[in-house]
Amino acid sequence: MKSNFLLLLLLKLCINVSAQSIPAYSIVINEIFPDPSPALGLPPFEFVEIYNAGQLPFSLKGCKLSDGSSTATISVAFILQPDSFLILCPSSATATFQAFGSTVGLANFPSLNNDKDRLVFLSPEGKTIHALEYELSWYQNKLKEEGGWSLEMQDPHNPCGGSKNWSASQHYSGGTPGKKNSVYKINPDQSPPMLLRSYSKDAQTLMLVFDESLDSQSVWKINNFQLLPNGPQPVSVKAQAPLFKELEVALNSKMDSQQVYRIAVANLRDCSGNYIGAYNHCFSGISKEANKDDLVLNELLFNPPPDGGDYVEVYNSSKKIIDLSHYLLCNRKTTGELYNFYPICSNPWYLFPNSHAVITTHPDWLQKNRLVKYPQQMISIDNLPSLPDDEGILVLANLNLQVLDELHYQHLWHHPLLVNEEGVALERVNYKLSTQNRLNWSSATANAGYGTPGYQNSVFILGDSLKGGISLQPNLITPDNDGIDDRLTITVESTDISTILSISIFDLGGHLIRQLIPSQSISGKGILKNVQKNN
Repeated sequence: MKSNFLLLLLLKLCINVSAQSIPAYSIVINEIFPDPSPALGLPPFEFVEIYNAGQLPFSLKGCKLSDGSSTATISVAFILQPDSFLILCPSSATATFQAFGSTVGLANFPSLNNDKDRLVFLSPEGKTIHALEYELSWYQNKLKEEGGWSLEMQDPHNPCGGSKNWSASQHYSGGTPGKKNSVYKINPDQSPPMLLRSYSKDAQTLMLVFDESLDSQSVWKINNFQLLPNGPQPVSVKAQAPLFKELEVALNSKMDSQQVYRIAVANLRDCSGNYIGAYNHCFSGISKEANKDDLVLNELLFNPPPDGGDYVEVYNSSKKIIDLSHYLLCNRKTTGELYNFYPICSNPWYLFPNSHAVITTHPDWLQKNRLVKYPQQMISIDNLPSLPDDEGILVLANLNLQVLDELHYQHLWHHPLLVNEEGVALERVNYKLSTQNRLNWSSATANAGYGTPGYQNSVFILGDSLKGGISLQPNLITPDNDGIDDRLTITVESTDISTILSISIFDLGGHLIRQLIPSQSISGKGILKNVQKNN
């Protein structure tokens, strides 16, 4: 009787496991080995490790691994227990990986791109269990991204953490297939999702783009979406698989092609359960093609420090909504031909009237080393056209190679008293004046951090009137530590891009006490406080 009871219990358990639907994120992609060369201590083959982060065992027969271009199916009966790992690899590499842990070889294993790729783990029914898009920056290590090291997830219970939850393996062999990751740590997602931007699929359909994956079950209520002012209202909302970073919003009528709308959302959650916060709205509308001078070159950094990268800023000087995916940056040869073509982006990216977008190969460096007021206005690009340190030609054109703007810049356009040009952006003074007018460009000012990526230039002037001045409070200081007029506040304001500030302190006999600032370009308003005599 006891043996029959155990047999029935095991039979029931097997039936429950095989019939159990796999919930999203209960099984996660936990380690990726896209570039096995040069081999360190791992077999010279690509692999993907999955991990059961749930509380139940799951049958994996029929589950699929896909990179979008090819899909492999697990054809064997394998039950993945809770807190357990499984190595997925090409069939030809099965025997070599079995020494590291449970392994299933796949006949059509997806070829993993070294630089970036999308991976999706699917249920037998085709539902997304886990998906991610990795890229080189996830290694967080320039040496290891060259090959031989795997990418490991830090916290498998934060499946949508992206670059903040992945890094290169720290194991001496290059990876940890079949066991706990070497970079494992508790790293919960505590940041709310952000609505980055929107674009229109057609006049009656909006697409909303978020910075991270959303809980698809939190998006379906149409009263959580509103198009302002007095715009068409949503009738349905659909999350876009497999990443769930985009929502398709169908409207009850067509949008006005002349109107810039603002769409606001509420009560949406990311896949960790964080509700959307302050970044819950963005502009919306219908894009139009740009004509010459609608979209202009506005700022560029062509001589970055060794650890940095170039950037180019464009400005929408028109009243149109412009889709930057329809435009490219390139160079022009001295013989006149255009070459080195680089589309600004591959997916729709709307630039609204009187707005800036900064295009760079080094977004992380830019955010760490410059004031980036609006990170959502930054576009990451793999490569930019050649921007030599001495002089160059940069062209902004549409996909038909019709030129919208063109700049023949020289490093001599920097301010003549600038001591070191490295890391200093060249800024446009006025977008209405000629691009090729040398006087329409100058060095970004020191008090602006030598660059203003994504917002109004530090040397920007609108109109012909200039104003400025210098004031002292108090006019005379007596730094004798008696508590009366011991300290000085100097306020300087200028809108002239050629203004050079030099501050020296003299006593009443005309003797130099201290040189506070030898020479520094300024624009806008600056305040120097707590000036005291150097005893």
